Amino acid sequence: MKQGIVVAVMAAMVILTAGGCAVDPVALEAERQETELEQIAKLREAVAPVREGRGVPQAAAYTPGGSGPHQLVIVPKSGELDESEKYDIWNYFLPSELKPTLISDVALVIVVVDQIEVDLGTQQYSDGPSITRYRHDCWAEVRIARTGKFLGGLTVKGGEPDGFPIIAPRDQTRIAGPIVDHAQFVEALRGYLKSDAPQTGGPTGRRETNRIGMTFVELNPGSFTMGSPDIEVGRDGDEALHPVTLTKGFWMQTTEVTQAQWVAVMGNNPPEFKGADRPVELVSWNSVQEFIRKLNTMDSGQGYRLPTEAEWEYACRAGTMWERYGELGAIAWHSGNSGHETHPVGKKQPNAWGLYDMIGNVEEWCADIYRYDHLEEATNPVGPQTGSDRVYRGGSYESFRAGDCRSAKRGNLDTSVRGQGLGFRLARSSP
Repeated sequence: MKQGIVVAVMAAMVILTAGGCAVDPVALEAERQETELEQIAKLREAVAPVREGRGVPQAAAYTPGGSGPHQLVIVPKSGELDESEKYDIWNYFLPSELKPTLISDVALVIVVVDQIEVDLGTQQYSDGPSITRYRHDCWAEVRIARTGKFLGGLTVKGGEPDGFPIIAPRDQTRIAGPIVDHAQFVEALRGYLKSDAPQTGGPTGRRETNRIGMTFVELNPGSFTMGSPDIEVGRDGDEALHPVTLTKGFWMQTTEVTQAQWVAVMGNNPPEFKGADRPVELVSWNSVQEFIRKLNTMDSGQGYRLPTEAEWEYACRAGTMWERYGELGAIAWHSGNSGHETHPVGKKQPNAWGLYDMIGNVEEWCADIYRYDHLEEATNPVGPQTGSDRVYRGGSYESFRAGDCRSAKRGNLDTSVRGQGLGFRLARSSP
């Protein structure tokens, strides 16, 4: 069960009273109620366009040039406030580093939040009902209010519930941990909007399509933070945060390799779900190397190859620092929307650098040998020199956890394995 709430950064409202002068309490209360109703009306007006990916009307959201401090005000996603919710709004000052100056001259940031109930397992009892333990996490979607542009997202873990009792109480079927509190949410938001390393690079503006229909965009050299923070839900221990610098530009295919492109080179078509524009899958790392060898013979001088793992994450993030580069349902085919099959490439929203399906549809082989521990800092990393498994990235149409569809999510398999939902896209080195 999910309960949506929308967070809007609103200009703080200050009520001034004349020092030393008597104030009519009835008039003051009436003024307070009127102010509250006006604020609620503004919030309602702000909700719909942001949910639709549009900007918030200026008059409904903030006062341009208004002085801080700002407040966070949370209302239900529907925008409707009943009497109980009206007095249960979170209000607290926005930390100074989250004020509009952080994001250029934008005066408002919208965050859409879902409270997600996570099942932590069930205990069966012979003398009573079974009991299930739950944790309540918060998912936050950060947007620029003026444009509705998606900045990223984060998940804040709720508290762990108590353990299972030795003897089952007769009137209890669930144990829930504490929900995310205000201070915890603000701290997580502060941490996610603060980048320890600048994100640089991006497309050069050059774009090329080869003889079998593969389109590539050229990406500039750049720096980014690879891995994920400790608070990211779904995070594995092999995702240590570390700065990475790529000193050489490269070309990245805008989509996963399609079945038509595979057939044009290899003459066979291994996927279970057939379709010329669907991604090829059920291909091993070794067979991908054979594809690359043949393609480089057919189209010599291009230097086709798999991207390194660092190149893949750099391209996937496209300058973002959060779990993924957009809303999951908008950017990815996963188990919740795929119907448990692949889909034609390029039908979901691309990232900011024009790359499609970097998350979801099929997982993607990378060039690197897998290693559990990342380097603390790396320049042009290519992975270890020895090892049996190769890296794959990105999540697939069968990914049933949101945590499996993240920019930092890593996987590894033997080079001979033909995995269902496992494909690839190509890269090329820039001259």
